[in-house]
Amino acid sequence: DQTVEIHKDGLDYFIPKTFEQALILREKHKNAVITSGSTDLVLKVTKRKEKIAKIIDISSIDELQGISETNEAYIFGAGTKIEDIYQFSKQKLPAFAEI
Repeated sequence: DQTVEIHKDGLDYFIPKTFEQALILREKHKNAVITSGSTDLVLKVTKRKEKIAKIIDISSIDELQGISETNEAYIFGAGTKIEDIYQFSKQKLPAFAEI
């Protein structure tokens, strides 16, 4: 799969499909904002009227999704949805789920 690129009205929006593609984009666009989903960015643009010229959206990178467990730790991928974290926490970390 190739990176999706959208260029419109002064905004460059990139959606890499692999971690390697994301790293290459980051190297080329050092000032880009990295997001997974975009709720926080939408608020910055609509409420604060901030201009964001470049965005790298990592939400389509499978390698960054999900939760894994080792003997020592729980590992949350950078792209894991907050609802998935909440559901996991209810089972494994109930005190965390209450926050």
